[in-house]
Parts: sequence; structure tokens; C-alpha cells
Amino acid sequence: MNWLLTSFAAHGTLWALGAFYMFSNAIAALPSPGSGSSTFYRWSFDFLHLIAGNIAKIVATRYPGAVITSAADATAK
Repeated sequence: MNWLLTSFAAHGTLWALGAFYMFSNAIAALPSPGSGSSTFYRWSFDFLHLIAGNIAKIVATRYPGAVITSAADATAK
């Protein structure tokens, strides 16, 4: 257990990035709210994706016809 605390103290940024990566992937695995979903699920889905930085998924859920492109997509064309 001591090695874990020592590792966290020495490489705190790496551990934080790893934790955020796991959190973001767990949030991305949530199913999109459907027409029968509760208001609380819609709110929690949007809030968690906002925290995780998945803004594109929120917009795609609310506006299915919207297309979000990144700067990388624009330069690739």
C-alpha cells in the first residue's frame, strides 16, 4: 500500500489524468435519453456529459440533425 501512496505523491498529474479518462469513458457509456426517459435522467445525462467534456453528445441528443465537426475534420478535407 505504501508504494501506491508514494506513486500518487510522485505522479499526481498522471493519476488524475487516468482517473478523468476512466470517468469520461464511463459517462460516454451511458445510453442516450429517449422519449420515455425521466426529467432527472435527462438532466443527469446532460450534466455528466458537460463535466466530462462531451458537448458534442449533448448537442447530438437534443438536435439529431446537427453535425458537429472539429478543426481536425475541417483541415482533413
